[in-house]
Amino acid sequence: MTMTAVRHRRYGTPESLEIASGLPIPVAATDHVLVRVHAAGVSRGVVHMMTGSPILVLGASGGVGSFAVKLATRWGADVTAVCSARKARYVLEWGATRSFDYREGLSAALDDTYDVILDCAGGTPLARMRSSLQPYGTLVFVGNETGGALTGGYERPFAYQLRMTRHSQRFANLLVRTSPQDLDLLTAKARGGLRPHLHAVRPLAEVRESLNDLVPGRVVGKTALTLTETAHH
Repeated sequence: MTMTAVRHRRYGTPESLEIASGLPIPVAATDHVLVRVHAAGVSRGVVHMMTGSPILVLGASGGVGSFAVKLATRWGADVTAVCSARKARYVLEWGATRSFDYREGLSAALDDTYDVILDCAGGTPLARMRSSLQPYGTLVFVGNETGGALTGGYERPFAYQLRMTRHSQRFANLLVRTSPQDLDLLTAKARGGLRPHLHAVRPLAEVRESLNDLVPGRVVGKTALTLTETAHH
């Protein structure tokens, strides 16, 4: 059996991606499991791997932000969302109480105080966010696009952690990690219809078009690339 896959041999634009067919399917070792993927989401992380520029930036209307809004409201939180104005109706449908346009309304959003601030973009000064946190509030840092090639944008969150060590407010630098306990908790919260917002469902061959939509911010939620027909006998 063979499969079709997207290859990436050099940094560049979506046109640098190569769609290759007839590739051999990996063989699992005795202590491994081979997983067949039916669909895959396209994220900003893919863009940074493609271009060679580090980290991840997602707003309230992106893949990470959309799940954050949905999960927070399921836990009973009163959520304020920041995204582009044309995507506001989506975050409100997901359960946010109010929405601010990040181009014009970020200052207005930060005039209030919050128990938790989830910073998905990384461009707001620490002092400004801390002034909007409750005395024992938590700032969760998800991503940043201002780092260099070696640090990957992590110099800012690490500096934030050092600057907040002597304060009652807590700083959490979110890194990707998975545990059975987290998955059990998410499964319990997902019961009753927690679903990702699909902007579009496209075949794998349209990966370039999908990335060209993602980069300028036209995507709401996730674009899914289907792979169910990419394995051939």
